[in-house]
Amino acid sequence: MVKQLTDKLFISTELKTPAAVDFLQLTANLEVICNAITALVGPQQYDSGLAAIQQIKAGIELNHSHPNLQEWISVWSGLALIVNRLTLFHRDKGAAPSCFDLLIGGGTHTECNLDIPDLGATFSYLPGTAIALTGRVLRHGVRKWGGGERICFAHYMKDLVHNRLKLQRPDWTCIQDYLKFTHRN
Repeated sequence: MVKQLTDKLFISTELKTPAAVDFLQLTANLEVICNAITALVGPQQYDSGLAAIQQIKAGIELNHSHPNLQEWISVWSGLALIVNRLTLFHRDKGAAPSCFDLLIGGGTHTECNLDIPDLGATFSYLPGTAIALTGRVLRHGVRKWGGGERICFAHYMKDLVHNRLKLQRPDWTCIQDYLKFTHRN
């Protein structure tokens, strides 16, 4: 069955497990940092994500709530944990074009690159690296890594969730958004 814009939102099965509470508590400090990065690189996206999570926690447009939902402190509506996997070149179809994905590298690996062929760009992607990119617009992937375990915390926002909650898409982030913080006019 295809989900329609009129369908209620569902909490993921994984979030309803006892292990989810442990995971969310263990990663809470990381999520605070991810929220701060999001507020810096995409202020409108941060505001939209926060509004969505607040509405979901309040039960708005939610099929059924669950106590574990209150442990979710991220402004991101989705998190994928990728462990020791190559990531084929792809675009993230569920996001709004103007939204960033936030990729956090973790693990013990000593060699890794994130390739963005649409830009002809390659970025070092070692543990502790944070990369924000418009994943719906730009193809990206990891073709290889070496020297240990590789973990990626991939944060994303689902456009259909924001549509269902009647939240406006964030505008494209522009340099003018940051110039107001400088002494230039």
